[in-house]
Amino acid sequence: MMAVAVLGLVVSTVIYGLTRANWSATSERNRSVARAYCQQSIEQALTGRYDPPRRVPAVFGTWPVPGTETEVVNETVPLFTDSQSGSQPVNATRTCRVTLLANNVVRFTARVAWQYRGQNFTLDLHTLRAPDTIR
Repeated sequence: MMAVAVLGLVVSTVIYGLTRANWSATSERNRSVARAYCQQSIEQALTGRYDPPRRVPAVFGTWPVPGTETEVVNETVPLFTDSQSGSQPVNATRTCRVTLLANNVVRFTARVAWQYRGQNFTLDLHTLRAPDTIR
């Protein structure tokens, strides 16, 4: 009888440990995909020709950007979908903000926010962009 109780305890501990490892792996997968979405937005901000007011990356929105932080992108993006297992898809909101600083320097912020297992997560990446030409 004691052996059955010990065996049950060991099995339940192993199952719990494997479940927690799976939750952790899924959480990190979500974070990796969120980072990729942020990096994609940052790359769009850095690779486009920036010579204001004539040439401005499309991701900056309308030009001129007001001095306050302006939201230029707000969209829903998928973080995790698995059609075979039937698990609940995880969607996130990608938000990009632009702030015009002195001398046409722009601060660009990409944020991805999502909810997983009842907890809220966010990931922010920031960059500064100066004009390509000096006047």
